[in-house]
Amino acid sequence: MAFSTYRLSRRKWSAIIGIMLATGVTLAGCGSGSSPANVANSKKVVHLTFWSWVPGIKQQVALFNKTHRNIQVTLDKVVAGTSGTYSKMFTAIKAGDPPDVGQIEFDVLPQFVQTGGILNLANYGAAKYAKDFTPFTWGLVHFGGGIWAIPQATGPTGLLYNATLFKKYNLAVPKTWSQFAHEAISLHKAHPHVYLTNFDPSTSWLAMSVWQAGGRWFQIVNNKSWKLGFTSSPSQQVASYWQALINRGAVPIELSFNSSWYHQLANGTILTWPTAQWGTTIIQDEVSSGSGKWKIAPMPQWSAGASQYGQWGGSTTAVFKATKHPHAAETFALWMNKNQQSIAAGVKAGFGWPAAKSGVSVSPLHVKSPYFSNQNPFPIFNASETHTVSGWSYGPDYLTTVTQMRNLYSHLGPKGAKGGLTLLQILSKIQHEQLSTLKSQGISAIK
Repeated sequence: MAFSTYRLSRRKWSAIIGIMLATGVTLAGCGSGSSPANVANSKKVVHLTFWSWVPGIKQQVALFNKTHRNIQVTLDKVVAGTSGTYSKMFTAIKAGDPPDVGQIEFDVLPQFVQTGGILNLANYGAAKYAKDFTPFTWGLVHFGGGIWAIPQATGPTGLLYNATLFKKYNLAVPKTWSQFAHEAISLHKAHPHVYLTNFDPSTSWLAMSVWQAGGRWFQIVNNKSWKLGFTSSPSQQVASYWQALINRGAVPIELSFNSSWYHQLANGTILTWPTAQWGTTIIQDEVSSGSGKWKIAPMPQWSAGASQYGQWGGSTTAVFKATKHPHAAETFALWMNKNQQSIAAGVKAGFGWPAAKSGVSVSPLHVKSPYFSNQNPFPIFNASETHTVSGWSYGPDYLTTVTQMRNLYSHLGPKGAKGGLTLLQILSKIQHEQLSTLKSQGISAIK
């Protein structure tokens, strides 16, 4: 959420939840020169500003300053969300006074690239660090002829489930979505006030499912045009699946991350939450009464025997084009996301799953959780991270995509409901609206 994985209060999570993952196209930044190592060895002290909303990140900044006497970073904590951090950043870019470095989620990165305000790190040797990060995360920062940020945290997925109530209702942990649907229908039929899960009418939650099914909502063609896939076969498969459960009343349409939803998780009305790894932190904070009752399972698969996953969330560290110290800024961005001490501090603070390949070795990821019945979640989320479907990207104006889908979701209902829309109709409409929106901005978009 803002989708890196952070330990936040309910109010802060509510402010963040509307935005997620992305990619985009624009002109490359210019510049070349000395390597980050040369900057670190310089005798002159360089001062950088860094904007981030992440709780606990000040520890990483302090550690960097302690170990880099010639580069000193001042952290400016900003308010999370579209109207907070990103609004401030967009305004600063227009005014020519952005920070040197900023925390930007994958889903919003392309919009910043589109402004021309983000530095193309390909011109500063960033390509050689591609091998240090999981391939799909590098794909989310390397597009349109540039490398626009350093990946920080990701959102590998799994199924959180109330094991105590699964035992009570004689439910098996579903390995496929087909099995999940069968159990959802049977459970609700036998116990009308109980649901296996809810359908979350959010862009990011649906995107997670489509990503896992192998769909792509946006693809860059020839580094210049966006091909839209909201009505592709995988998207229709996922939409039809959830619409069938909605039509039968087997899942309620219930927005996550609000008091009502937390209450339903706590009182046993909703038994599972298909979510990202950062969800383990949220449920512990917001549904504390569930400690010892819940467990984690791999996300059900769309095909029996398959092992492929989508993602929900993730952040990057981007350098702004206006910085006077590009090499030093790149040094900081790389250290933040590659250094083992920094990664360990971030994971401990609850920032999410590290994008760096070496990050999986940090000790905070390898602990048993009392909340999840002393289960060690690492193997499940590590498998999800490892087998995340490559090639997913988000478009150059994803915030508008989110707004448009939110408006359409307000009409979602069972098929045949008066004035209602089905998920298939919503995807068809968003395809049309996005084509129109992008073309009105002078961005090449095709079906």
